[in-house]
Amino acid sequence: MIYSSKIYVVLVFGLLTISPILSARPEGISGMEVQNGCMCHGSKSNQVVIETTGWPDQFRSNEDYNITISIRGGPDTGEGVSGGFNIRVNTGHLYSVENHIHITDDGLEATHTLQGNERREWNLTWKGPEDDTIEIEVRISVNSVNGDGEVSGDKWNITTFNVRGINATSEGMGDGYAGLAAGIVVILTAIMIFLRITIAARIRRKS
Repeated sequence: MIYSSKIYVVLVFGLLTISPILSARPEGISGMEVQNGCMCHGSKSNQVVIETTGWPDQFRSNEDYNITISIRGGPDTGEGVSGGFNIRVNTGHLYSVENHIHITDDGLEATHTLQGNERREWNLTWKGPEDDTIEIEVRISVNSVNGDGEVSGDKWNITTFNVRGINATSEGMGDGYAGLAAGIVVILTAIMIFLRITIAARIRRKS
């Protein structure tokens, strides 16, 4: 009976811990909760299309860019609640131009408020960082919901992309590019060694 009681307590604690994840969050989510998508709203689906405009091909230092995030697809809208979003950048600063968008204190993340979940399009501003020699990363998650307050029937999707600074070089474009360059060097070195060995073997055979 003692073991049964302990198991029961653990199960109850576990359910209480994950209950926020398994229920709809109309006021928006941020931080670690949304790192892998809007899992409080149904399942990930490519039927939900994320559209975002206003991003430059190359950003300039401290320049403002008016960004729009919108959703196509997913379930039919219900009464009131119809969608939500979260955006995170790794540098620069996000600003709200609408009163139904919440910006985190560090300015790197934005999500909809309780009033902002009655739409499927949101507008905000991103200011580029002072350093325009780098490449920034953007992650956008959206959910398209049916408005019944339940998880089932809702759909979500997530996308990530990079925006390069106008003066970015290979050194300022992150470890991914450095790793690619290193890989190319390794391959070229291996090819050179192979050619040298092959040529040396042929010379020995001829002599």
